[in-house]
Amino acid sequence: MQFINSVIAASILAFAAAAPTPSPEPQSTYYSPTGGNYIVPKTISQYSVWTGAVNYNTNFGKIFKDGKTTDITTLATFDVPASLAGKTCSLHFVLDNTATVTGSGTFDVFTSQAPATQSTTTWPQGNLRDEHAGRMKAVVGGEATYLDGFPVHAKSFPCPAGYLLAGELVGTGDNINIAWNEYVAGAYISYA
Repeated sequence: MQFINSVIAASILAFAAAAPTPSPEPQSTYYSPTGGNYIVPKTISQYSVWTGAVNYNTNFGKIFKDGKTTDITTLATFDVPASLAGKTCSLHFVLDNTATVTGSGTFDVFTSQAPATQSTTTWPQGNLRDEHAGRMKAVVGGEATYLDGFPVHAKSFPCPAGYLLAGELVGTGDNINIAWNEYVAGAYISYA
């Protein structure tokens, strides 16, 4: 894929085509935002930064960092239907009132080179973090907002129609805990 600005292109390309193999598997039954056009994650997984372990296809998202124990990030995989060719996608993150947000409440959105496919106890699969695509601030009972001064490539990008889209949500600062039940909250992609 080619884009106008090469710096922006690298981030968008990685976000939009993280896995070049179409997935025939059906969409999950995770959180469903109200209104129109959206895609929810096919899977979410938790990644342990210190060990490289992946807890694959969990129902709970977690973005955690305290400097005492392993950082935990959330890996999200979306199956983007081929019917979205030519549309524009946007990553969103919403929490319900049962979610937890402590510390900074801010997290970075990264693209992944490939989606998580299984649980692991260590590397090599582990984290395949790629390009920084945005920074967001989470709030309990509402939609996270993109923060100024950081990339916002995840906010608007060409829908990678017919492909898997893999990303990672990573805590910022020294103290953060964002936790949610994927059946009632979490990341989703809108399209128009």
